Amino acid sequence: MNLEKKTEKIEIQREFKVKTGVALLKKDRAFTTNLQFFPCPDNLAIELTKDATGRQLYKNPIWSYDLGRISITLLGQPDIGLPFGIISRLIINWIDNEIVYNTKKSSTREETLNNIKGGYKIYWSDSVSDFCVNSLGMSKSSSILKEIQKQFEKISSMTFRTKVNDSGKYEAYEIPFVVEKNFKWDKGDGKLIPGNDSSWIVIHPVYVKYVIERNFYVEPEIMKLFLRNAEGIDLYKYFKYIQTTQKSATEIPFTEIKEKIGWTGRTDSLTRKIGKIVNEIMQHDKSLKIEIKSGENRFKEPMIIVHVLKGASLFAL
Repeated sequence: MNLEKKTEKIEIQREFKVKTGVALLKKDRAFTTNLQFFPCPDNLAIELTKDATGRQLYKNPIWSYDLGRISITLLGQPDIGLPFGIISRLIINWIDNEIVYNTKKSSTREETLNNIKGGYKIYWSDSVSDFCVNSLGMSKSSSILKEIQKQFEKISSMTFRTKVNDSGKYEAYEIPFVVEKNFKWDKGDGKLIPGNDSSWIVIHPVYVKYVIERNFYVEPEIMKLFLRNAEGIDLYKYFKYIQTTQKSATEIPFTEIKEKIGWTGRTDSLTRKIGKIVNEIMQHDKSLKIEIKSGENRFKEPMIIVHVLKGASLFAL
């Protein structure tokens, strides 16, 4: 299977530089969540195998998930793999945030989307250390700086495929997530590459529209709450997605949650972990009402109920 991306010339519509500041603490630049309702579970993304020549390859360069009307597939390069872990989630949320924050809104939402014709070019800090502190709001260490470089390489090399089936209307896209890139640091030890004036990425216009259309925010307090808890971030996004797209309370069996987040441990351990995550979410986001109860399906498994509160707005997919 060859996942090499086809070269595509994309006109750059907007160029902007990221303003400095500790992103996680700036409420007016809150992270958005659009792509990774459920990213590839970490234990799958880093599973390795070898080809006939002994070269190490990623065994799972494809990860798909179905959210009903929309299904999403991430395709990674065989020798690079898919993004995984908390750093990749923060980077993609940061990208989404910059797209939303730097988009000039027209008089209507439709006009804003119709005016997006080209890619978005995002410039950021001079070094990986600056990006770590000023863009992700994290304390820097050698391991985190190397992880940022590694996950940027994975994110900028993946292909994003989405299929939407809405009332019989079917749309499908397969696009490179990042059309062009220029990193000022080495992949290896973080030293600056001589001659590179800046670091930047160009985001495909189809993904730009995808982000702006949803405009779905995660408050900085929530991002900080789950900064070391990937399952917490993923479940929070999922519960908010359910609440804002459903008209009535939705029951989710634990087996579905287990599959979505790639949980391989014991069910009772998952029950405790989800219970703790739900309690933390409820304490910090009063717009979400989540309930855990004994199951009523044939397996008698625990169920999560996501309630729809009055005033919760629906957004189109």
